[in-house]
Amino acid sequence: MDEKGMTLVEVVVVIVIVGLLMGPLLSLFSQGYRLSAQATGQSQIQNEANRVLAEICEGNAPAGRPGLLQAEAVAVSPVGLALRSGGQVVTYYLASGSIYRKVAAVTGPLRVDPSGGEAILSGVKSFTVGPGGLLYSLRLEMEHPNPDGTVNRFTLQTAVRPRNLHP
Repeated sequence: MDEKGMTLVEVVVVIVIVGLLMGPLLSLFSQGYRLSAQATGQSQIQNEANRVLAEICEGNAPAGRPGLLQAEAVAVSPVGLALRSGGQVVTYYLASGSIYRKVAAVTGPLRVDPSGGEAILSGVKSFTVGPGGLLYSLRLEMEHPNPDGTVNRFTLQTAVRPRNLHP
């Protein structure tokens, strides 16, 4: 008898060998996807944090909001800062893990009022502003949870000297 074809045992052996070869390969692809998702998530949150920190420092000209660089007066508190420029007060403060921005007309003495406004950045661990003469240091610490349960943490900081402050 000269039969052509494979026996059931041969087919099962081939399937087992292919399965053994595919296991590590699938694991490698899975790990690559997980790391890519972590990097993408962290990159997005870092870009948002950079955007908010740049707005605080430089303002947003199209929206008519001055930044710390244009401030005529600055008030600092443990939760944030308020700056006055051109008849308006812009306050940035930390509450419930988010940075809030509030824009209001100048009324009375300049102070940080941590109420109202709109949340502009979430996932914030801490937001500190430290005055040092005419130089203000800003520090923003962020946490970003990943789908696998790990957490990315990073810190952004800068120092700004307002141009319109007079000693």
